[in-house]
Amino acid sequence: MTARHRDRLPARHRVRSTPTALTQALPARADVAAVLAATPPHPGVAGDVEALRDALAAQRRALPAVLVPSAAQAAALLAALSDVRARDAVADSFAGPARAAAIATWATLEACAPGRYRAAPATLLAICAYVVGDAAAARAALGRALLADPGYRLAAQLRALVDAGVAAGAVRAAVAAGAAAARAAGRSTESR
Repeated sequence: MTARHRDRLPARHRVRSTPTALTQALPARADVAAVLAATPPHPGVAGDVEALRDALAAQRRALPAVLVPSAAQAAALLAALSDVRARDAVADSFAGPARAAAIATWATLEACAPGRYRAAPATLLAICAYVVGDAAAARAALGRALLADPGYRLAAQLRALVDAGVAAGAVRAAVAAGAAAARAAGRSTESR
């Protein structure tokens, strides 16, 4: 998408980086990493999906403000996203009025995520960007995801779709179907 076409998108559809002031308010990646290292295994997929959905709902209620998680909150959400079954179950969070909350949540988590934990929120942010027609923002987010974890399969697969120019509607439908299947089956077919 060219800059000229991107400027035609309504403001609510634009995906932007986390503003500097918000970035400075976020917990340090080192603090989140320390909490993640000390955190026992997460409660399981059902608890993970519930925690992620609660975070998205809280952000939706807070809009237009962006919620800033504590290091412990960010670590819990990032640990939840590290389970692909939970990640897949919320991958369709780009739909309807939840889109702005999803963008804010994934961008905020990506900004404070240490190392490989950045891959999941960056990939989810890329999905949000691509399905609204912002391929450039999707490519940038996928680049960050693959830099954080070069073996992150969902990011690599989405990158191939974006690079091939697959229609956003087809990606939207595939992600929605995958999320529905993950919620129904409580499992995912990929390792990351």
